[in-house]
Amino acid sequence: MKSSLKPVLQVVSDAKRFWVGNGFKVAGMINYNKVGKHLNPFLVLDYNAPMAFEPEPSPKGIKFHPHRGIETVTISYDGGVTHCDSTGHSGTITKGGVQWMTSGSGILHEERHSDEFAKTGGPFEMVQMWINLPKAQKFTDPKYQVVQAPALPKVCISDKSSLRIIAGQYQGFSSPISTFTPMNIWDLDLAAKETFEVDMPEKYSAGILVRRGRINANGTEAEKENLVIFERDGTALKIESPVASKSLLFFGQAIEEPFVGKGPFVMNTEDELAQAFKDYKSGKFGPVPGPSVLDNVF
Repeated sequence: MKSSLKPVLQVVSDAKRFWVGNGFKVAGMINYNKVGKHLNPFLVLDYNAPMAFEPEPSPKGIKFHPHRGIETVTISYDGGVTHCDSTGHSGTITKGGVQWMTSGSGILHEERHSDEFAKTGGPFEMVQMWINLPKAQKFTDPKYQVVQAPALPKVCISDKSSLRIIAGQYQGFSSPISTFTPMNIWDLDLAAKETFEVDMPEKYSAGILVRRGRINANGTEAEKENLVIFERDGTALKIESPVASKSLLFFGQAIEEPFVGKGPFVMNTEDELAQAFKDYKSGKFGPVPGPSVLDNVF
């Protein structure tokens, strides 16, 4: 069957910026109560655009807080990020590394600047995505995958352009990260006047975040710090880069199930959502390893 370009639904160009704790100043490009419903399984995308931090005596970040029913994907483009959680997992990623946390049945975790980055300060850039879990896996056991930059495949797509596989596969190369539903998350580094095309199954959710430069995505212009969201219809993307650009491209099989979310929880029904708050407050997510921000958020 002949491929057809996916129509563009929206270009997010004016996302509100806000602090998450005191370590991450993000633009909320996607929220599960808005376009996240269209982009399911991609529910949230927060982008901490490049900024500089001064050296600090202790790391900045967000204290222990809960999640259930989702996965959080943290991509460090500059600086260092440390994670620790109530199941005993911990790890630090540096430039190019990825932390993929499955909250499943419930977890408490803390995210902060790494000790080394706090000492030195410097440039910082990161993305965090929330990925929905299918109903059958909402209560799966929590899991933590940490992958440093050298372990993620990087594929040359021309003499001066490349693709890095954060999740999924491309031309026979695969990410070491496992996912519950089919998806691809790629870093695209395109030279000026480069064109990149990719096909996908019908009804896939898809979006692309421009980190540097500017692109034309299926006929629509997008500047730095813009997010292009595509319709479910169509099976192809055509990304043209009139100048050198860096983008985060993601697409995957939609989860055709109802969901509801509030704060750090995304479940399938209002009753499940209410139960998540009850279980957290009663300590069923495990012992709180430190102060929680939940009381400051709700």
